[in-house]
Amino acid sequence: MDSGLNTHAFGAGDGPVPDDDRVPGHPHRDGNSGRCDVRLACVPGAAASTVAHLVGVPVVFGAGWTIAGLTLWAVALFILVLATVLLFVFELAASSNGQPGKTSGLKIGATALVAIATVILFDIGMVGWMVFLHLNNFMPPPTDIVFTFQMQIGMILGLITAYPLVAWLTRRRTTATTVEPGLGTPELVRP
Repeated sequence: MDSGLNTHAFGAGDGPVPDDDRVPGHPHRDGNSGRCDVRLACVPGAAASTVAHLVGVPVVFGAGWTIAGLTLWAVALFILVLATVLLFVFELAASSNGQPGKTSGLKIGATALVAIATVILFDIGMVGWMVFLHLNNFMPPPTDIVFTFQMQIGMILGLITAYPLVAWLTRRRTTATTVEPGLGTPELVRP
């Protein structure tokens, strides 16, 4: 399954794009428009962030790590790195369509750029929310249920700040591919 953010958005792939969102029955196909649904394209990044938070918060708090005397910065950095790695691995696997050895240096670089940019934009909303809570003394300890609720608000804000990039990459990927009439074989269109 392709997330819509893969390196075909940058034209880095060569040859056929077998997992195109215009192919009938593709999981990201929006039934009426034939375009990739951006909400579904956000799922891999949201999943990477969720897993990074579920792992990062207990690890950092349990280890007592701090940056500049604050656990907040250690948590943010740990989650940023882990979410970027998780999204990069997913995008790389999705763009190779399960065919090992089908990656190039350009594809790896473009995939890394997409993962880094997406996670940084997500963190503008998420970490911005956390800083707001911290500076206004609204941040409860992570063992409090209110903390979990507040982090969900931060994730929604992160999705909002990352959405424009995801939408742009999704539109770019959709317009970079076409289905050959009558054959249903997607091919990469080079301008």
